[in-house]
Amino acid sequence: MLICRTLVVLCLLAASQCFAGVLWDQQPFDTSTGYINQVLGYGGSSSYDTYQVHDVTVTGGGWNITSITEYFTSGFGNWPGSFNAKLNIFPLIGSLPQPADDPGSGLSPIYAAQDVGGTVTLSGLNINLAPGSYWIGFTPIVNFDSYGQEFQLAAASIVGKPSGIRNPGNGFGEGADWMTTAAFGTALDGAITINGDASIPEPGTVSLLGAGGLLLAGLLKRVRRA
Repeated sequence: MLICRTLVVLCLLAASQCFAGVLWDQQPFDTSTGYINQVLGYGGSSSYDTYQVHDVTVTGGGWNITSITEYFTSGFGNWPGSFNAKLNIFPLIGSLPQPADDPGSGLSPIYAAQDVGGTVTLSGLNINLAPGSYWIGFTPIVNFDSYGQEFQLAAASIVGKPSGIRNPGNGFGEGADWMTTAAFGTALDGAITINGDASIPEPGTVSLLGAGGLLLAGLLKRVRRA
């Protein structure tokens, strides 16, 4: 029985290799196409706060996300050099996030963000995601009364599904539920880049696992016969 356990461990250890770098990359289409994605706190009210998330497919053996970047353009006013942001990650079920996926519920972590020429990055993350599809996005928390408004830029093309957008307070009169950005004009995908480590099976490992499985099956048969 000890031999069987050792084989399983060796196969699992050989099953994948980690690669660091860009895991997902949707660059902006231009510097003038985008939609609101900001906790504004306008006039002390949250009715205009609006959140965006984007569908992302985690491949291979899973990801460890270390940073997420989104791209913005100045509408009017000037954002500060650093600020907080609300990060949301929801499982992808259907064409939009679920009604219970509340971006303003406080369940999502908040990280420090840095705004450099419209590029906003959440760094120092340590988020592990299993393979599958998710809605991922962060929303800057920047007071409109003090710093004005910027807009998240759209990606060059839609990959998978258009971004989901939600204005829970219905300040814009388009509804308080999740919808695509088409409600504000055209269905688009927000520009987002995700960096981190990916666990990717090596080509030779699949054969190794298959051979290991056959060997393990043979050993189990021998144990049963004994």
